Amino acid sequence: MSDPRSVPQQHRPLAVKSLSHRVVYADTFSIKATPIDCSITFAAQTVLNISGPQGIANQVPAIQEEVTVAMSLAILKSLFIHMEKIVEILESALGPIRITQGLVPTDAQMETVRQLLRNNPLVD
Repeated sequence: MSDPRSVPQQHRPLAVKSLSHRVVYADTFSIKATPIDCSITFAAQTVLNISGPQGIANQVPAIQEEVTVAMSLAILKSLFIHMEKIVEILESALGPIRITQGLVPTDAQMETVRQLLRNNPLVD
């Protein structure tokens, strides 16, 4: 029987955090897809206090963008596959995850993506 310590292990790159790494909370996001890459901007809904006439503060709903992650289309697809499987595992353990109608992509939003891709074709 061979010694398990002598079997070469699969080497993975060492994971290190950059100096700018941070954890942010996001309760909304936006996605921009192009023919060559995709970016996802994670944001949080908030309220801004804006001074109005005579110094009266107005509270204005806002989206505070926290971070944008750009990626190749291959990484986007891999991310989608991973997220789909994680959601399946979560729902099998916890039950259905409910979302509001506002979080479901609309046909108009998807048409915007199609139009963006049509307007930016790749050339040889």
